[in-house]
Amino acid sequence: MQNRTQHRPPAALPATASTDIPIDPVDVDRLALFRIMHDAFLEAEQRVGGSIDYDYRIGGRIVRLRFAGEAMIPRITRAFAHLAAPSTPTPDLVICLWDSASTGRPLPLLVSSLIRLLKITWLEDRGIRGEILDYNSSRVRTALGGHENNILNLLNLKKNLGIYWVTDSCDIPWYETGAPLRTLLSWWFSRSGQQIIHGGAIGTEAGGVLLGGKGGTGKSTVALASLDSPLFYAGDDYS
Repeated sequence: MQNRTQHRPPAALPATASTDIPIDPVDVDRLALFRIMHDAFLEAEQRVGGSIDYDYRIGGRIVRLRFAGEAMIPRITRAFAHLAAPSTPTPDLVICLWDSASTGRPLPLLVSSLIRLLKITWLEDRGIRGEILDYNSSRVRTALGGHENNILNLLNLKKNLGIYWVTDSCDIPWYETGAPLRTLLSWWFSRSGQQIIHGGAIGTEAGGVLLGGKGGTGKSTVALASLDSPLFYAGDDYS
């Protein structure tokens, strides 16, 4: 369900609250990066006159997507349309989404410099799925992705708050529009033992079958074949 919030007062993450003091001293730097990006989102939000919220029930939890402006909405929300939920005052997870092109808010200088460095040292400093190794812990997760290393994902697991930034909404890859926000959702749901599955799904009203397997093993082919049968096609990608 869509809910537009105009001129919502910015509320930066508290920096001195006792509940925010990390056990690992290095987490101070990780949290600093997160705060810088969250503050930048709040500024982007102000520049476009407020946020636009969409609430979804995913895996039995309420996830709110908070957009700074409208540019990213059609590229992210289409895949979640069937999961739309009524607005609630207390979502389980909030993901803040913004792009620099439409909001006019460029990446903070410190973050931009970090990304330029990572493009040079990616073999040493990034994991197989784009994780920025020094900026990942049990409290904060960070990853850099996209064809041009222009999509940044950050998640504060203690605050149930995520950030998704891209240079331009047009830079979101086509495959991301079909299964958006996989990195953030995988991180967050894994904490409670839930897993996002790459597989097909078919069935009837009485029940279904999950088709798992490595890429190229025929999951999509089998799922699509159900279109000519009494079985319902439920999906052939991430679920």
